[in-house]
This record gives sequence, structure tokens and C-alpha cells, in this order.
Amino acid sequence: INQSFRQLDKQNGNQQFSVSTTNEVKAITVDKGGNVYVGPDTNKIEKYDNNGSLVWTFSSMNDNAIFLTYSQGHVYAITEVGAVRKVNANDGTEDWGFSTSNPKSIAVDNQQNVYVLGKSRIEKFDSTPTLVWRQSNNLDNNQDIDVTKKQEVIASVNDSDIARFDKDGNFVTVIRNEGKRVRTLDVL
Repeated sequence: INQSFRQLDKQNGNQQFSVSTTNEVKAITVDKGGNVYVGPDTNKIEKYDNNGSLVWTFSSMNDNAIFLTYSQGHVYAITEVGAVRKVNANDGTEDWGFSTSNPKSIAVDNQQNVYVLGKSRIEKFDSTPTLVWRQSNNLDNNQDIDVTKKQEVIASVNDSDIARFDKDGNFVTVIRNEGKRVRTLDVL
């Protein structure tokens, strides 16, 4: 199966580049400079520059990346078997990695704290990564997570609700979405 990914200019929609691969792309993210980070089904992460040229390959993974996000010079990955990895975006070296149970999504705040959304919990790790808090009260079938500039956590939980937690992981409120699924969040 041949697959490709394309980068489009956000002003006019014109294609900037296209990269074809024989591997299934499981995860993808882009940084502000237009560099693309791809998690193909080959147990690695690849960085392509804004012209579509391969810059580096991080291949020290035991399984496929299923979620990638970029923040402050690092790529954060979640793998199929529950590993969370922090990779330096400049040279593709791993800063750290750890395992957790059933991670689904990840968010990073402006102090490089990492928030991991699992099937039935939210965990906050500091930048080292040491567990700061875990929230698992009334959470199930979670989909996505984001964090505000004030380190408040916004999560799509229980399939259709949006929950907010303060910076210490305390529940603040929930917005019931009347059964409509919430898949992705983007907090401004």
C-alpha cells in the first residue's frame, strides 16, 4: 500500500510538498517552522523539513507511535503499548521515556509539564517526568486532552462530555454534550 502525506500552504491551500511512503502513517504533527513529524507503522518517528526532505529518523522504539504532538523543540509520542516518549526535535535523540496504562492523547504546557489522557484517567508529569497528580474520578472512554496557559486541563471524557480540571487536578466543571461525540480539542 502506497501512502502519502502532503503539506499545504495555510494561506492559499497550495501544496508545498508531498512525500510518498509504503508504510501506513499512524500519527503526524507539524511545528511552527513547517517541519513535519511522522509516526509510520515501522516503530520509528521521522522528521521532514518544510521542503519534504527527511532530516532524521528516531528508531529506538519497540512499537508504533499512535499520537504525536510538538511543543517547544520536542516531539512527544504515545506508542501502541503505552510508552510515552520525549524526542529532541533538532537531532532526533530521546530525552526520556516511560510506560503508562492505555494512553490515548497527550498535551504539553508552557513549562513542559506533560498531561497524559488514558482510557479512564488523566495524569500530569513534570518535565523530568515525575508523576505530579492522577485524576480518575468518573472518567471513562476518554478521547482528547489540552491544557490552557493557566495549566487548567480540558478533556473530552465519557465519550461526549468536556471536563475541566484546575492546575492541581481538581475537578472544576463538566459540559454535557447531549450524546454528541467529542473527538478533538484545541484550547486557545
